[in-house]
Amino acid sequence: MKHVYDPKDFLINIICNNTFDIIAFSETWLISSKYDLSDFVLDMYNFHTSSRNSRIDAGVAVNVNDDFNQKVVCNISKIIENCMETIFYRNCS
Repeated sequence: MKHVYDPKDFLINIICNNTFDIIAFSETWLISSKYDLSDFVLDMYNFHTSSRNSRIDAGVAVNVNDDFNQKVVCNISKIIENCMETIFYRNCS
């Protein structure tokens, strides 16, 4: 079945016309050696990504609204090779 809309345009429209606390994507394929990760940072959001270097078909990316009082919990946000990527946040309110 062919899409009636362009998924990228649809997503951009949703993000530009709404305010979210957190926008998360899985299976991002974002490897810093292949992409300029600054292209994925949204205005008024903090950008975090986690990708395995051993696979290009994995990864997570998260944009957290600047107004959302949070921090990444580094000691448990990890890449587990051949398994998964994780990013954990703590609400600082």
